[in-house]
Amino acid sequence: EGEWKVMLFTCSYSVGGVHGHLVDYMQPEAVSTLLGMTYGEYDKRYKSYFGDVIRKTFFDDVGFVHMEQTWTPAITEIFREKYGRNPALYYPALFYDIGPETGAARIAFYDIRSELMAEGYVRQVSEWSEARRMRSMGHPPENYSPNSVVAHGDILKYYRHVDIPLLDAILCFRRGLNGFKQVCSAADLGDKPVVGAELCGAYPEEMDSAMLYRTTLEAMARGVNFVVSHGMWYDTDPQTVRIPPLIAPENPLLGPALKGYSTSTGRSCMLLQGGRRIADIAVLWPINAIQAESYMFRDAESGLPIANWHPNDVVNYALSGMLTNDLHRDFTYIHPENLTDGKVSVEGDRLRLNNAENLQEYSVLVIPGGGYISAGALARIGEFYDNGGKVIALASLPS
Repeated sequence: EGEWKVMLFTCSYSVGGVHGHLVDYMQPEAVSTLLGMTYGEYDKRYKSYFGDVIRKTFFDDVGFVHMEQTWTPAITEIFREKYGRNPALYYPALFYDIGPETGAARIAFYDIRSELMAEGYVRQVSEWSEARRMRSMGHPPENYSPNSVVAHGDILKYYRHVDIPLLDAILCFRRGLNGFKQVCSAADLGDKPVVGAELCGAYPEEMDSAMLYRTTLEAMARGVNFVVSHGMWYDTDPQTVRIPPLIAPENPLLGPALKGYSTSTGRSCMLLQGGRRIADIAVLWPINAIQAESYMFRDAESGLPIANWHPNDVVNYALSGMLTNDLHRDFTYIHPENLTDGKVSVEGDRLRLNNAENLQEYSVLVIPGGGYISAGALARIGEFYDNGGKVIALASLPS
C-alpha cells in the first residue's frame, strides 16, 4: 500500500568517454591485465636495467576526474559484507537526500571506493616495481584540489602504497598551493622520506628562470624534496613540444640558468630528504564531512573548477594557506581513521604519530569544520582534550 518509487541502477563500461576507453582501476584482474600489456613489455625488453639504470616507475593522473559517477560492481558486495545491509536500498543517497541515513550511506560507499582505488592500480604498480628493485612514483588527478572524492577518492589513502608520493605544480604559479600539504601529509603518515613534485607543466611559454626557482621553493617549503621538471621532450624542436614550456638548454629563457638551478635544487633536495620533520599542529582531514555531502554530479553542477566544490563549513583549504603562507607554521593532516587504528595515539596532552623514522608529536588538533565525524575518532579527540590537549574547532561542529 502507499506510493512506491521503483528505481533501476546500472553500471556500464566507460567506452569512448571524455578520456577514451578506460580500465577499471579498482578491479584487480583488469589492472593485472593492463600491467601485463604495458609494463610487461618493458619487462621483456629492459629488465637488465631495472634497479640500476632505471630506478623508478612513474604514473600520472590515475583516477576518475571528469567522471565523478565512476563505480565498480565490487562496491556492492563489499558494502553488504561490511555493513550487513542491502546496498541497493542506499543507492538513492548517491543522487539525493534520503533522510537521516543519507550522510552515513554516502560515507560508506565513497570510503569503499577510496579503498579500492588505493588497493587497485596504485598497489599493483608499486608491488610490480618493488619486485624489480624499483620505486614507484605517481599521483592522481587534482591532487592539489580541495575535493578528492570526485577525482580519486581519498588522497591520504591513495598514496598508501606509493613509494614516492608525487604532486603537480602546473598551469600557473601558485595554482593549487594550499593543497600541496595534502600530498606531503600522506607521505608523513606513511613514513615515506621522499616527496616528489612535477613542476611547471603547462606554465606560460614565456616563463623565465626566476619562475622556475619560485615554484620549486614554494613546493619545498611544504614538504617536497624531489623534483621532476615537466617538459623534458625527446625532440626539442619548438614545433614538437606538445606542452610548453620547454625546460631544456634549447630554451633561450631557461637554458643559461639550468646548470645553476640543477645544482641548487639537487643540493636542497639532498638536505631535505630523511630525518624527522617538526610539526606540532595536527589538522583533522575532513574527508567524511565532504563525502557525506557529496553526490553524483554535485561537483560538476557547482559551476566551480573540477574538484573544487566542498561544503561551505569545511575550511581546511583556507586553513592550509593561513598556516603556511601567513603564520609560517608547519602542520600535518591526520586521517580520522588514524585516531582509531593506532597510527596516531593519545599520549597525555599530546597526539603522537607513531612512525619508525618520521615520528611527530602534536600539542594542537584543529578540526576544520564539517558536520560529520566517526564516533571512534570523536572519542579519541575527547580523550586528548580531557588530558589537557588543545582542540580548535573552526566554522562548525560535527553533529
